[in-house]
Amino acid sequence: MKERYHKGEIEVQELTGERNLAMMNAGMVSDTIPGGAIPFVAQQNFIVLSTIDDQGDIWISMVTGKPGFAKAREDRKAVGLSLASPKQREHDPFFKALAEDSPVGGLFIELATRLRLRVNGKIQNLTDDSMTLAVDQVYPNCPKYIQRRNINVKDTKAVSEVETETGTFLDSVVKAILEKADTLFVGSADDNRHCDASHRGGTAGFVQIVDDQTLRIPDYPGNSMFNTFGNFHMNPKGGLLFLDFEKNRQFHLTGDVTLDLNSADNTGKTGGTNRWWNFTVRKWTSSPLAHQYAWEFVDFSPFNPMQLQIKTINDVAQDIKEFIIVHPDGDDLPAFAAGAHIEITLQGESKKYIRRYSITSNPADLSRYSIAVLRVPNSMGGSKYLHEQIKESDMIEIMGPFQEFGLSQDAPHHIMIAGGIGVTPFVPMIDTLSGTDTPYQLHYAARSDERFAYKERLLQTGGERILFYTDNGNGRSNLDLETLIAEQRAETHFYVCGPRPMIEAFKTKASRHGFPSEQVHYESFGASVKDTDKPVKVKLALSGMEMKVDPGQTILDAILEHGVFAPYECRRGECESCVIQVLSGEPDHRDVCLTKEQRVSKICTCVSWAKSEELELYL
Repeated sequence: MKERYHKGEIEVQELTGERNLAMMNAGMVSDTIPGGAIPFVAQQNFIVLSTIDDQGDIWISMVTGKPGFAKAREDRKAVGLSLASPKQREHDPFFKALAEDSPVGGLFIELATRLRLRVNGKIQNLTDDSMTLAVDQVYPNCPKYIQRRNINVKDTKAVSEVETETGTFLDSVVKAILEKADTLFVGSADDNRHCDASHRGGTAGFVQIVDDQTLRIPDYPGNSMFNTFGNFHMNPKGGLLFLDFEKNRQFHLTGDVTLDLNSADNTGKTGGTNRWWNFTVRKWTSSPLAHQYAWEFVDFSPFNPMQLQIKTINDVAQDIKEFIIVHPDGDDLPAFAAGAHIEITLQGESKKYIRRYSITSNPADLSRYSIAVLRVPNSMGGSKYLHEQIKESDMIEIMGPFQEFGLSQDAPHHIMIAGGIGVTPFVPMIDTLSGTDTPYQLHYAARSDERFAYKERLLQTGGERILFYTDNGNGRSNLDLETLIAEQRAETHFYVCGPRPMIEAFKTKASRHGFPSEQVHYESFGASVKDTDKPVKVKLALSGMEMKVDPGQTILDAILEHGVFAPYECRRGECESCVIQVLSGEPDHRDVCLTKEQRVSKICTCVSWAKSEELELYL
């Protein structure tokens, strides 16, 4: 296979131990624009472009226009770009450096949808009002770390008057922009002057201002290709672009880069990579965007790592602890809707645990998140660690909120069914529904009265619409699902969260009573360990790897720890994202998403185990 990466990219991939992942992702790189991307290109209001000037400095800028200003050529080998505001371009350092056949890195990015497409090549047919980007490399990027913003055009006419500022040190005005930045764009080039433009994002403050000339920026987990770092490794010069979304101004910085590929990160600000890069500013310029937009902030990316603090730990039921989580500086946390969850990374003695927990606090109160965690006898590490190791004032790494389980906005009637700790996503749902006229009920089953979490809060908010059920000590709940379903009207939406057998039983009974799958929403507990589980040898047919997976670790986590790219999303066996073909061996299915036919030859690696001693997977 033709090598897709240059020397610098390969060396950084090897230094970081991510060469195998990079090779698996190499297939996404093409020399033509994908047919499906042509409408995407045509609807954009801007493209971010970088180039390198005669002195070797790299500049990056946002080139704006009306939808349609960018158009892919019929052969999909080039993009035509209409240019506006010649006066504005006179003061833009990117355009000052641009000439016929100049190398450029291009990035089409739609902030509202988190879609992006890298288009690298060179400039041809450069005139006062248009130019062509001849394509060398095209590939999509994932939506991680992009803060969503809607873009509304304030004025379709290009700006006619341009006020610029320049400097060699970061003054107070520039620092203020950088300190609150949640989005930046990066220009880089290899030692053969091939340019690239990429995006970086995080919560406000993720770019650290070290002094008047130095920035320190974390490198979060990505696609392992290291296009930007590979360029920096060969040519330690870069360009940065920051936007002042309120004033429609762009700040172009050019300078020198040093990479720090393995630096202790006890604060978790790198998202677990321990990678940073330092940028030393040599010159900066600010200028207005050629078109004036009204940028509407929607939300932060749920993948932005956050370091939050455990404020309070409370007992809310037998074996269930509540953890109140806040921002260490008292800032509000990202907004969420009822049913959302957060992902917590816990550092054990020998391994990291990544666990997802539903947010139980009221969505109207963004001063905190709260989660409730059941101590599980056969814990896979998460609940045991939280119950035994985490203390008040401890810092923990969090990503999210993620919204995969929530109330159907159009439903005229809601019936919620909770089994044990499965009540957690319903607690904020009750808070939300209590302020509406929509009818609802929560049916909450637990093994005993002592195991009902948030009982007083639920009764105070929901009153008689909250019904409780116990098993009376005989192991069988007095919640009659068959009768409950049969009594509901046809347009009712059901929400179920609890053990896998409970969810499976409910789905079967609801289907038998004629309720379509779109009206049955569910969330499971995720991976679990059985007393009979034994270590399993997992063979990966495509990569040739073998690994021993012990009970307490998921097959998915073992695959990821060995540096093999594997898709996943929910980590609860609900979404099918992690499904892999089984070539040999017998799975022990513990998901709630695969059909009987699928289970013959496939497995959900995030929750399922093996009945056989070995599994061979098509990966």
